[in-house]
Amino acid sequence: LEMGGYLDGVVPPLTREELYEGVRLFNLQCLSLGITSLQDATHTNTPERWRLFKDIRERGLLTPEVTLMAGAANLPDFLREGFAFGCERDGMSMGAAKIMLTMTTGSLSPSMEELAGMVESAARSGFPVAIHAVEVEAVEAAVEAICRLGQGSTSDLRHRIEHCSECPPWLAERLASCGITVVTQPGFIYHHGDRYLAEVDEGRQPWLYTIGSLRARGIRVSAGSDSPVAGLNPLDGIYGAVTRRSSSGAALLPNEAVDAHTALRMHTLDSACAGAQERTLGSVATGKRADLALLDRDPTTIEPEEIRNTKALMTVAGGRVVWEAG
Repeated sequence: LEMGGYLDGVVPPLTREELYEGVRLFNLQCLSLGITSLQDATHTNTPERWRLFKDIRERGLLTPEVTLMAGAANLPDFLREGFAFGCERDGMSMGAAKIMLTMTTGSLSPSMEELAGMVESAARSGFPVAIHAVEVEAVEAAVEAICRLGQGSTSDLRHRIEHCSECPPWLAERLASCGITVVTQPGFIYHHGDRYLAEVDEGRQPWLYTIGSLRARGIRVSAGSDSPVAGLNPLDGIYGAVTRRSSSGAALLPNEAVDAHTALRMHTLDSACAGAQERTLGSVATGKRADLALLDRDPTTIEPEEIRNTKALMTVAGGRVVWEAG
């Protein structure tokens, strides 16, 4: 229902001490799950948010690598402070320009023309866009706005659609033709699959998280958790992508499943590619950061139902052991 903005205005903010303690606990959870890098995709991000992360990291409270997206409406503020896409500063990286596009009120917000203007402005500033789009109407508008850029100096930017929850075949074809990356959440299949089956119109259910079909069309599909909308555990996402089963065991479009190797890559190297970070993150290779998670079993060889039971035994960040199972 996109109520986050409303709740932010009525729930009392944390004190700084409460925030620090929350981040400390969050950090432990990340490391215990083998997570070594994060992207903050908040669409209201400002330079002040960057400084907050800087403070948190300088205090040693947050270990994983952080990429902070710029709220598209606040992009001029980042530019005035000398930020550029992909730049590294204060031990963090500058990500894409994030745009929130919804159909919650029954019509596009922002409008098609406003959206196109935001996409063009970001691209001219050297920033790819990351457009939140769930409903088919929103996904279609996001594809249209990106495709309007055409060829030229901005065509090498890796524009992305976050979620792409409803994507019928004709729209997937358009998405593929424009070279857009999809960053989706197969963990939602596990966490929210029962609700989708009960509440999503039957005519739209065949369009839900069509990961297999998107990949078959040559679209790069990356995966994330979208925490706190769902749990942080990457194994939930890998399980959802491989089995297409909800927490109750109900199947959601099993023909859209991918194999475990593909699901693992979606959460690692393909995610690094979505952020143009594949030279330093996403795989074990000479010259890359030594970010590693040692698991108690191999998700690519065990029975799919066992993926959910996989645990991290050790997490290494930047070549340093930062967490071990007790």
